Amino acid sequence: MPPPTPPPGARTRNDGTRGEQDAGFLLGDAGYFIVDGPSGAGGHAANAHGPDGVAYSPLVDDLIVYDVKYYLSAPRNAGKATGITINLDTGWFDALIAKVRQIPDMPAQAKVLSRLQAARNALAAGSAWPTGVRVAVAKTSGNVQGISPGLAAMGISYIDLTTDPTIRKSRRMRVEVMGSIRDNLARLRQQYDLHSGEHELQARQLYANPSPTNFIAFAGFWTNRLFNTDIPPTFIWNQAYAEMAATARFLHEGDAKRAMLSLLRARIHYLYALRRYVRWKDGVEGAGRKMQIAIGAVAVAAVVVAVGAFVLAPAAASGAGAGASAAATEQTLARIGTVMTRADTVFRVVDAAAVATEAQQAAELAAMLEELEVLTMSLPL
Repeated sequence: MPPPTPPPGARTRNDGTRGEQDAGFLLGDAGYFIVDGPSGAGGHAANAHGPDGVAYSPLVDDLIVYDVKYYLSAPRNAGKATGITINLDTGWFDALIAKVRQIPDMPAQAKVLSRLQAARNALAAGSAWPTGVRVAVAKTSGNVQGISPGLAAMGISYIDLTTDPTIRKSRRMRVEVMGSIRDNLARLRQQYDLHSGEHELQARQLYANPSPTNFIAFAGFWTNRLFNTDIPPTFIWNQAYAEMAATARFLHEGDAKRAMLSLLRARIHYLYALRRYVRWKDGVEGAGRKMQIAIGAVAVAAVVVAVGAFVLAPAAASGAGAGASAAATEQTLARIGTVMTRADTVFRVVDAAAVATEAQQAAELAAMLEELEVLTMSLPL
């Protein structure tokens, strides 16, 4: 026999579980990750003591401790939320903090622990929830329209997960800024793999066995000796690789500023290594053409544009009052573009007579990298 149909107005456990699952999908789509929830091997039971879930967005530094109100028989405000009121205690926080400490690969683990500890301390002291923490009734769909005055007086917020401004900001950050950084990183990595791999193969062919019986290696070795200089060491690519790895790590952690900075640094280190390699391999004329193509192939202007659109949109919506802040941000973005253009100008010069000494050029590039760090880390991301 099929299970009995619940009477009209009855709430089933499936309704609550569905709401909690929907919350996870909506928050995940906006760049939040679930710190604690009802799913997965480490998840809690659907009817467990305490909140339905905890989610954190490193993109906007927002921790939400929530109780989902999926089902109400008619449109109205939620009048109770036991999961985040009477069932939210210091013991629950202590258990979750201990659990998070056991997950070292959790993105932004230190920040999550800091937010949880601050919330736990506020609860123990009977004070307001700290900045960056929201304890809220969450709506995914259904009839809930808000919360009662009683819940509001307890410091509880109401969050519609489909319209909340902070969640929307996090979603925009994930799609526009982080997506642009991720796409540009993939393009840079493709070019890096192509040219660093070719360099490594050339080095092996030249020096592995340059004997008359190994014709390709022998011919290449002596052509190099007669008409060119020594092949550059393959470790010239190491710094670019390290910065690309850092970019990927910061993307995983949701740190947009450091991901952007590492990408810009990776591009500069890549072009520096590429110019050394192609100047050896193709000569001045061929290297000049290749560098021109390479500079365009790994252009990162789209990242600067995406960041600009993201950080300037709130100022535009706020009107004239935010004009000074917007102007300062525009100036910072313009200066980042200027530094990258200066670097491109340096890398276009391949004639040995016009290129500065390695020490001079290293000092010039170090100054550019330092300036990029100062500028990028000042952006309001």
